[in-house]
Amino acid sequence: AASFGDAVTHYERSRKRCAAAAPDACHSLAHLHRKEADAASRSLAEALDRKATAIRDDRCLRGDGRACYEMAKRRQKDRSVPRLTDPDEEVVRLAERAFALLEVGCDRGDPKSCFELGYQRLREGWRSASAPVRNPYRRAARLYLAACKGADADACFWVAHFHRFGIGFAVDHCVAVETYAVACRMGDERACRDRATLVDDLASEVVKPKRCPSR
Repeated sequence: AASFGDAVTHYERSRKRCAAAAPDACHSLAHLHRKEADAASRSLAEALDRKATAIRDDRCLRGDGRACYEMAKRRQKDRSVPRLTDPDEEVVRLAERAFALLEVGCDRGDPKSCFELGYQRLREGWRSASAPVRNPYRRAARLYLAACKGADADACFWVAHFHRFGIGFAVDHCVAVETYAVACRMGDERACRDRATLVDDLASEVVKPKRCPSR
């Protein structure tokens, strides 16, 4: 268990990092103060949260994709992206803002934003207020591919899976084998197992055989 001294050290480190405009440290400080029962601590926690949000907002506007992603996650109120079909208008407003920030983060090269957006497209077949998204699986696949190119192992696993079973992409077992290998090298154990299974299936003609280039 952490000692009192460790807690003090963590607090001081977070305080200094927050002062140096590190938004995660400001939120960490806010969390610590929110645990206190007195009104002064709660008020300080709210101020720290506002400071962290302002820092991220500024960085997002300046082109920091990760800051946009973190802002979107905060707007989700620490849960999955709220549904645009929710009867609560405030939830819908937050959902639209969260999706918009994820779009910005992905466009600016943040793989986590692309992955999160792809997941939500896939899960809900997301529709904007103005126009439906055609073929959400294809759209999700492209977003996962963007995240994979940004070295997101989880995204690479799903890109391989989609190629293997023809979800959003045409079936291509060779691309699946190669992309499973990419995810495996990044430490995704599922990808290692599924690549081995697919290679065995190709060798034994359980799936339609196709000679893949040597890698």
